[in-house]
Amino acid sequence: MHDEDQPTRGLRAQRSAPDGDTPEANELARWLRARVGSRSLRALENLFRSLPGPVLGPGRTQWNELLNGRKLIHPTLLDEIVKRLVPLREQRIQRERGHELLRSAQNAARLTAGSSVAAPHLTGLDETLQARRRVQATEQSIDGFIRVVLFTTTKLSRECKELRDERDRALSRLHEVETTANTQRAAENRKRDAENRRLLDDIVERLTASEHQLAEFEERLESAAQKKQTAEGLRAAASEQLTETNIASGSGAGSEDAGFLPVPRPPEYQYFLQIADAQLDIYTAELDAAREQITGSPAPGPNPQGVRIIPGQVVTDPSTDSTDTTTAVSGQPSRPPSADSTAKGAPGRSAASTARSENTGRPGRGPAAGKTRGQTGRDRTGRRSALAGVVCLALLAGGAGLVYNYNLDKEYVPANSPTLKAAKKLGRIDIGVMPDQPGLSEIADDGRRKGFEVDLANFIIKELGLEGKGNFKPVESVNRENGLDGKYDMIMASYSITDERAQDIDFSVPYFDTGQALMMLTPGVNGGKAYVKRDGNWEKQWVRSVVDLPDGTFSCTVKDSTSQDGMEEEGDKFSFGGDSGGSPEGLKTSYEECVEEMLDGESFVVVSTDDVILRGLAYKFRNKSKQENRNLQVLSFTFGSAERYGVGMQQNDPALKYLMCQAIKKSIDTGKWKEFYDDNLKGIMEGEEGKPPKGIDCKELSRKRVEGARN
Repeated sequence: MHDEDQPTRGLRAQRSAPDGDTPEANELARWLRARVGSRSLRALENLFRSLPGPVLGPGRTQWNELLNGRKLIHPTLLDEIVKRLVPLREQRIQRERGHELLRSAQNAARLTAGSSVAAPHLTGLDETLQARRRVQATEQSIDGFIRVVLFTTTKLSRECKELRDERDRALSRLHEVETTANTQRAAENRKRDAENRRLLDDIVERLTASEHQLAEFEERLESAAQKKQTAEGLRAAASEQLTETNIASGSGAGSEDAGFLPVPRPPEYQYFLQIADAQLDIYTAELDAAREQITGSPAPGPNPQGVRIIPGQVVTDPSTDSTDTTTAVSGQPSRPPSADSTAKGAPGRSAASTARSENTGRPGRGPAAGKTRGQTGRDRTGRRSALAGVVCLALLAGGAGLVYNYNLDKEYVPANSPTLKAAKKLGRIDIGVMPDQPGLSEIADDGRRKGFEVDLANFIIKELGLEGKGNFKPVESVNRENGLDGKYDMIMASYSITDERAQDIDFSVPYFDTGQALMMLTPGVNGGKAYVKRDGNWEKQWVRSVVDLPDGTFSCTVKDSTSQDGMEEEGDKFSFGGDSGGSPEGLKTSYEECVEEMLDGESFVVVSTDDVILRGLAYKFRNKSKQENRNLQVLSFTFGSAERYGVGMQQNDPALKYLMCQAIKKSIDTGKWKEFYDDNLKGIMEGEEGKPPKGIDCKELSRKRVEGARN
């Protein structure tokens, strides 16, 4: 706020008209009064007590003389009055006006002081002064006109700038609309392609699972059939031996007329027999279930009239009250005994059924007359041995898998993993990750590592009991297999699972699915044609699949990667150029090298690797092309086989593989996988929703180990 705007106390009396020695002095006094306004002499004295330089501020008496024109104002005081009391926009004009009046008053004072000497020249001097005043008035008019011109020019410039800004905004909105439309079309194409890939992968996965299940059922069917055949054979042999023993006992003792009875069976015989029958029922049910799942038709129903056929003996169903029929080694029920056989033995019974019916446990029933205790004991021992052999064989056949499963569960703990034991002892676990794959794994500006694979790796090592002990180290694609020989404990670096690699190392279950894509330079953003080279000249054309590329398209990827394999499978479409230092020019150690050389504009036409890696690089290097109207674009299609990322680890560590499977599955089931994807990849993938791998079954690892041990 200027001092002139501050409130002041009004004058007690109206000031009189200036009474200076000259009209010019009075004019200067009136200008000065207009500047100080209604301020009192005391207020003016206090306001201008100190001035720049050696000039002292005037007192009240001096202010009175200045305001009445009796004394001329000092130029420094005049400048301070303008500076402190005049608004900024008027200071320049008022300062010039004040100095002009001061000079006129000084000239008039000199003329008055020297009038006695210069009287003859007064007329000429007045004319000169008047001419000078006219010049000054003209200058002021010109200054005013210049100010008007400057103001008008400034206003027009501002309006022109606003119009240009409005035009730029309109062009920007138009470009955004076109970009949005192209982005939507590209996103829809990618979405359709991704959905088709997912459907195909699901079909292949279901087909593979069905094939595995069919093979498993066939193996189970064959195993159950063998077990059933073995049990039935043993049962038949035991029954035959028992029958022969009973017959021999009956014939050695003579006829019933002599008072001899068949040797009674021991009390535990029925118990062992029931165990053997139950075990045989289990195998039969397993066989029927496997047959039904394979053929799709229900298993055969039970035999009519409650009869269950076992090679060597016919046994009635426990739900019926009928009596067992005679023994038939062929497996078929025998006919009723003849009259001769009935007369020789018990009426209507065979030797075996007679022996079974005699074992009733009723009082008064003991060994037949004429037999010694030693003979009875030997017979009982033989029967027990035969039946005990059947039961033990059945129990061992059914229980071996349980014993092995128990030992396997004890094996799947961190204490039995060589890798985890060594990491716990060292206090760290070394993890190889990529240093330059935006969204997956990269080094942030603050030096820390970030990305989807980094977050998932931290989650896995937390589940392995090593939270906060992850030691992330950079790894290159060409050094991943060799790095597991001692430099890294595990590698999580966009590592595609392949059969060839699985011969040298081991992989976890897959944690990310993607496909191989192409990155090219395009004249627009998000969609449109792409630049290709034909006969050394750049051309724009539509590229909707690999087929649209000219043969021998100069391309770049990482050496010894699955991307190189996928490109070589396309025949002559891709060329990596001539040798450069021992390897083709288009085979690099990192994908960033490929992109940086592509941005130069005179090098590679195509950069190819997994879709998620290319999306991250396109996001990182956006708007960095060295040529106008050339932008990095990941095309909306994929080719070749699907890529499934897994964690690489050393072989012969099943405990680590199983525990890592559990950790990956937990990240998916708890939503952590989706959280890591949204934080690191969703923006790079242009809002595309992440879909984790399906069908992860860690128990399958246990089953494969059990089957391998049994075989």
